[in-house]
Amino acid sequence: MINEQALLQQLSLGDRQAFAAIYEEYGAGIYNYLLKFTKDPLLTEDLVHDVFLKVWEIREQLNVTSSFGAYLYRIARNTAITQLNRISL
Repeated sequence: MINEQALLQQLSLGDRQAFAAIYEEYGAGIYNYLLKFTKDPLLTEDLVHDVFLKVWEIREQLNVTSSFGAYLYRIARNTAITQLNRISL
């Protein structure tokens, strides 16, 4: 198990290795979660990249007091819903 708080602190400083460790820890789970929404592997890959890009972009503002995993899955869910709504228009 990773030390989330230490990784998040390193991530907030722009540490690419911390980002890679977070991606390694959560990437496959996020993919499987999003695939249930999209039923499309290619779209799901794009959404996973969007989720982690968002994490990188907001890294300095991250202030997760409980579970980072839950926070990340919420970002993933919101990203999927937004994208699926765009596609359906």
